[in-house]
Amino acid sequence: MPIKILSPQLANQIAAGEVVERPASVVKELVENSLDAGANKIQIDIENGGANLIRIRDNGCGIPKEELSLALARHATSKIADLDDLEAILSLGFRGEALASISSVSRLTLTSRTEEQTEAWQVYAQGRDMETTIKPASHPVGTTVEVANLFFNTPARRKFLRTDKTEFAHIDEVIRRIALTKFNTAFTLTHNGKIIRQYRPAEAINQQLKRVAAICGDDFVKNALRIEWKHDDLHLSGWVATPNFSRTQNDLSYCYINGRMVRDKVISHAIRQAYAQYLPTDVYPAFVLFIDLNPHDVDVNVHPTKHEVRFHQQRLIHDFIYEGISHALNNQEQLNWHTDQSAVENREENTVREPQPNYSIRPNRAAAGQNSFAPKYHEKSQQNQPHFSNTPVFPNHVSTGYRDYRSDAPSKTEQRLYAELLRTLPPTEQRDISNTAQQNISDTA
Repeated sequence: MPIKILSPQLANQIAAGEVVERPASVVKELVENSLDAGANKIQIDIENGGANLIRIRDNGCGIPKEELSLALARHATSKIADLDDLEAILSLGFRGEALASISSVSRLTLTSRTEEQTEAWQVYAQGRDMETTIKPASHPVGTTVEVANLFFNTPARRKFLRTDKTEFAHIDEVIRRIALTKFNTAFTLTHNGKIIRQYRPAEAINQQLKRVAAICGDDFVKNALRIEWKHDDLHLSGWVATPNFSRTQNDLSYCYINGRMVRDKVISHAIRQAYAQYLPTDVYPAFVLFIDLNPHDVDVNVHPTKHEVRFHQQRLIHDFIYEGISHALNNQEQLNWHTDQSAVENREENTVREPQPNYSIRPNRAAAGQNSFAPKYHEKSQQNQPHFSNTPVFPNHVSTGYRDYRSDAPSKTEQRLYAELLRTLPPTEQRDISNTAQQNISDTA
């Protein structure tokens, strides 16, 4: 078969295989578009787990009439313009692939109105045709996207969808994750006409805690430690649970980089290492963490779903997160959290034993205290931290009554006796018997 350029329709369907895995993927892309448009009120309506209908309505800035058709084209975006923009991304979307990929495997209707327009306009696209029609519509300022009959033209993909309950559970988790990082945005999630989730805007810290409790549970908030940790351009904030609130599943681990939800091995290892002395290997810590840093120092364009990132200074990020969480846990331990005695006795068995990642320059460098972050605090925390050992530890002023004779170095008593013996001998004889004297002292010691 000769080499030839694929048609735009086929290229979009191939791209849809990476972007649109299931209905939850569609919801994620569309809600992130709404957030990038400045919306502070988003409603998500789902029917039959998203297979029949996904409707996202927002009050964002809207799309002008002349750009509606272009919005459904592949590699068309208003979020970046050149390579410099790509190296410092703050928006959630930037590739311009989502709407084109979604419209290639569904029947998509986009209705929008800007503040400058007196009326709204609507564009419709269906599957492989990629032909759009625009007509006037009634709509407030903002945008509504309706995705109907997902995978209607790819039966093989559609039959791999799970039950409506399972697919909606994935959608629910996406909304929960997004709602945790956008406290100033109101979210409403419905399924088959029934309101399932409704989050109101949360500006004050107590309102934010109510949203965290609604998503993570009241027990998490009751056992949560507040984190505020800064170093130059790095800022770590959020909540980590005390070690006595551990999980048998990794279901309460939420981490965000510049407002983007991510799953990163560097961050995960730093968190596990901070909890290593408190938790066994078969349980997981619970946390909601927000990491803000210079967008030039992180690359988000490394995975189709944008869940993975790459840091330019991995070791720095790792140590920064480790120190911030350790600081919170150590302070909590000193104030009102007491380690269970059985956990103390089994500390060696409870230590996390994970292979060192590629970014580790020396084994356990951060845990050994060779960290550039807050050295004064680290020295202080080492003084207050209990020491675990299988052998007795004696204070310096207590004599143990024995000496380790396996050591090659002579004791102070041997040195004193040897010096006195040398002073009592003639100078000519000192050199001859020095070895003999040393041997005699060793025999009588």
